[in-house]
Amino acid sequence: MPLQTINTADHTLRRGELREKLVRINYAWIPGSLWLWTITGAALVRYAQGLGMPASYFGILAALPFIGNIMQLPASYFLEQHSLRQKTTLYGIFLSRICWILIGLVPWILPKEMTWPAMLILVGVSWLTLHFGVPGWISWMADLMPSRIRGRFIGKRRLLSQIVGVASSLMVGEMLDLVERANNEPQILLKVLSAVFVIAGLCGVLEAIGYLRQFTPDRPKPITQTSWLKSLHKPLTTRGFRPYILFNVVHTLGFASVSQYIWLYVFDRLEFSNRGANFLLVTIPLLLGSVGFVYWGRMIDRVGKKPVLLVTGIIATLTTIGWLFCDRTGYGLGYALVIISVITWPGVDLSNFNILIGIAGNPKDGSVFVAVNSVSVAIAGAISGVSAAIIAWQFKDFTFTIPQISDQPYDYIAVLLILSTALRLVSFVFVFFIEEPKASPTRDAIRFMTTSIYSNIRQAALMPTRAVGSLSKRTYILTQKHDKP
Repeated sequence: MPLQTINTADHTLRRGELREKLVRINYAWIPGSLWLWTITGAALVRYAQGLGMPASYFGILAALPFIGNIMQLPASYFLEQHSLRQKTTLYGIFLSRICWILIGLVPWILPKEMTWPAMLILVGVSWLTLHFGVPGWISWMADLMPSRIRGRFIGKRRLLSQIVGVASSLMVGEMLDLVERANNEPQILLKVLSAVFVIAGLCGVLEAIGYLRQFTPDRPKPITQTSWLKSLHKPLTTRGFRPYILFNVVHTLGFASVSQYIWLYVFDRLEFSNRGANFLLVTIPLLLGSVGFVYWGRMIDRVGKKPVLLVTGIIATLTTIGWLFCDRTGYGLGYALVIISVITWPGVDLSNFNILIGIAGNPKDGSVFVAVNSVSVAIAGAISGVSAAIIAWQFKDFTFTIPQISDQPYDYIAVLLILSTALRLVSFVFVFFIEEPKASPTRDAIRFMTTSIYSNIRQAALMPTRAVGSLSKRTYILTQKHDKP
């Protein structure tokens, strides 16, 4: 979406006023981050199980965040035609957060047989309305922040999110474990989870109120008829964009289907506690991601987006199979592979986003490329989730063993993991057709990354030795001074 079509008064702010406004926006994100990391994790899985949702429908639950992307298309159209940035952004945030208050009240206002379908519908509405506000939010931030401070603003915002995410995931997990140990009655846990989601929804509403106080009203522009919708075919006829779209579609087909089933795998097969599951699937990715984003960002600047996407993507995909090596008796190798996958995933995320920016960077019709990409991901995510649900239903009683890995039988979730890995590997074939003239050859990029990783690990390993050596030198000097007459 052309940013120059949005008329605001934000550019008249003085430097001090702008700094205070950005600080208040970041502070408003603290309760919003609490909302996000509370609904992302063990709490939602346990809540769905407590409401009696069949395991096959976790595929639909996994697809809903991807399906929500489709709402970015009408939102972009409204912004393009009418500059309704404030309304699309704030309405989207308010409605998505209020849905979680209703999700928390579902067990107490509906008959039992209607609770989990209502929960599933409300989660879907929440993601749809959230994504409806995303284009307006991006436009507002791009218009408000000078380019010289965007990196610092986003960095501080991400740091706040990580701090809140680590704290909330551990606290919620510990609280659920305490409830389960104190009382094994499912209804007690369901009441606690209900209260957790109501509180999380209220925190999200506080975030929206904080943004409302900072939002500068738009100056509506005259309603005009443009060919924006007609131009949606342009990305599909753009040579460099077609392989990128195909990569995202196939990769999403493989990725979206397993995001919720991993939680069932950790709970049912590995028998993790709520706190342990949150620590493994939320806290560790947050902590390692903070390092990974910095490192892979530098690699992208050094060797290019395409090589980083290929290397990190293939490694992250292959090491995902490490989940098959994790069991209750021996899980060292499996966890090592999973950690490698977590470390390399920020490289996939960053390089993918930078490729999209590079292709869709034209201020005239860049929003069309973003919209087509979002719709393609939404469709692929929906197909992936529905397919996973069908597989889970058809193979719910299917088991098999891999004696070379574990004597414990595997079920349909292992089948989904294997299919997911295969699809994601196929998706990287299309990356070879993405054009990036300034990128380093993949072989040189691998050599540079390997050398850089080895150098960093070596420095970290020798750090204690250097500290002891420095201490011994200082001790020797002090001793010599003490012995002098």
